[in-house]
Amino acid sequence: MNAAAPLLGFLIDDDDSAAASAALFSSSALQLSFRLPADLEEFAQQLFNQQPAILVMDYRLDQVADEQGQTRRYKASALTQQLRDLATEHPMHDCPIVLHSAEDKLRDFYRPDQTAHDLFDDIITKDGQKNIEEIRRRLVGLAQGYIDLIAVDRQYEARQLDLLGLTASQHSFVDHQDVQSQLRAAQVPHVMAQFLLKKLIGRNALLLDEPNVLARAGIRSDSPARARLCDALRTGGAEYTGVFASFRPRWWRTAVDDLLETWLGGTASRFTAEQRAIKLSEALNHPFEAAHSTWSGSAQERFTHACAVCAHPTHVAHSVAVLDVGNGVLAERRRVCFDCLQNDRHLRRGRTWEIDALDERVMRDVREGRLARNTG
Repeated sequence: MNAAAPLLGFLIDDDDSAAASAALFSSSALQLSFRLPADLEEFAQQLFNQQPAILVMDYRLDQVADEQGQTRRYKASALTQQLRDLATEHPMHDCPIVLHSAEDKLRDFYRPDQTAHDLFDDIITKDGQKNIEEIRRRLVGLAQGYIDLIAVDRQYEARQLDLLGLTASQHSFVDHQDVQSQLRAAQVPHVMAQFLLKKLIGRNALLLDEPNVLARAGIRSDSPARARLCDALRTGGAEYTGVFASFRPRWWRTAVDDLLETWLGGTASRFTAEQRAIKLSEALNHPFEAAHSTWSGSAQERFTHACAVCAHPTHVAHSVAVLDVGNGVLAERRRVCFDCLQNDRHLRRGRTWEIDALDERVMRDVREGRLARNTG
């Protein structure tokens, strides 16, 4: 049997050296060709007519001069808006658009431009520590996700079970007004993609990422035994298998909590991490090692969340809330553990986490040493 032909896309940058990234991000499943930007409207139409599976572009596209020596002055947001307008008229040709830009450009130009944030599906920073296989997986996952959305032919509400990989008995997972209104209102693939990527898959709410699943289970995030837990959750129907599942693995929160309650003999929050590990070992016939708190060092904590910075298990008493604006009622609050707070790790990311004002006093107490590590 012949292997499937790779999907085709473009990487757009005003720097010729970025052609190396196009080659680096390409794989057997997706081939990226390098393109220099041209006149905005004509260039957008050319790209759209070629029906790429994905577009990856630098944010500042203003360093290439035309034949008259005039430098083009537009950003990726302007080019993307042109492409999104064309896709609104011709939804079957819609495709994902990813930013690939230096952190200083993202900080100085992209993040202050709030109107641009709903235009792009993902961001890849230009740094020297890239996980290339992870980037390739994300790019292919985005491209395939749009193909799946287009196949639904805008029948998002009528075909929501297919869209989200659910059975009829699992419809209650998404029987929420926020979800149903989005499914009803979206008319083009990139609008539906924004909801799925930013609000459903991108936040811990109806779906959970692996660190939060492990925190609920109370087991070590670096333990090889986590694969056994994931296999059991997968068998129990907790894995998200809908559109963009290969872009960012996720688990249905309701199914995870129900399975953990069955295995533990009660809701997870009733038990310490050590008790959860013991009970899971018995229920799944596999040895599990309890997670220890990064703050108290104890396995006697009743973990509820994963820290938004280090991804280790924590709970409300040993963490502070991140200020989250406009994320909807479905989203769980991000939290930063005391250990990351004391070591300023929340300030060492491309995007600094701003702590909620209600937790500012706790933050000061932690950072100034007034809360001891043995308070657990």
